[in-house]
Amino acid sequence: MNTSASDPAAPKKPTVPTWYLVCLILASFLIAYVSELVTAENKERFFTATGLPPFPPELLLKVMWDNIYNHSICFGFLGAVLCGTLTMISGGLVGPARAISGFLLGSAFGLVMGAAAGITGYFISDSLTEQKIDSIIKAVIVFTPVWAIIGSVASACSMLILGRLALIPKAIGMSIAMALFAAITYPLIVTALFPNDWPGVIIPEFARTRLVCFAVGGLCVSLGIVFTLQPAKEQRTKSADTAGTDTVLEKNNASV
Repeated sequence: MNTSASDPAAPKKPTVPTWYLVCLILASFLIAYVSELVTAENKERFFTATGLPPFPPELLLKVMWDNIYNHSICFGFLGAVLCGTLTMISGGLVGPARAISGFLLGSAFGLVMGAAAGITGYFISDSLTEQKIDSIIKAVIVFTPVWAIIGSVASACSMLILGRLALIPKAIGMSIAMALFAAITYPLIVTALFPNDWPGVIIPEFARTRLVCFAVGGLCVSLGIVFTLQPAKEQRTKSADTAGTDTVLEKNNASV
């Protein structure tokens, strides 16, 4: 008789190691700081003085294109570095070669989709400028799609590099949920810490607000990847019940 089968302890489903979670969180905070520096530089570089209305059409067109360039560069950089680094760390669960491949894959998709997310956020933010909506609600409307896009890329690339293709739909769903959580949490933190700041725009005016935005968003993207890899509670319970049933059956067979 197999003695291991008589062990009443149920086998545990594999979970992500602690170092993996720590690396993801630390990387997201570091990337938030670097992204804020890049955003601050480009914020001044692409600033267009408009003066007082009415504005000529050519000036409005220049302002629009300056904003498109600015947001695509800022969020393209954020997406490339965040998705590339998080996917690299995920690849590290397998080995060095997979980590390098993960960085290249995540950076490429993160650059393109991050730029797309920034431009999307800009047009949403611009369309809400004249609307009398609370800044917290505006922040939720603006940043939910932004973090959903970036988070989906990071999570999907991580699952792809790990060979867990079946988890990609779960990864995207988890990214959307965490994006909504980030978009709600970020303006609440800013409102509590910096009451005079305005979080309801795609690129906040103050560096401290931008830093909170990128840090909260990056953290939620990281947690979305971890939650995707964690086995579901019902799956663990089912495995334990199955293991217990198998043990009883084997004992009965042995007694017969």
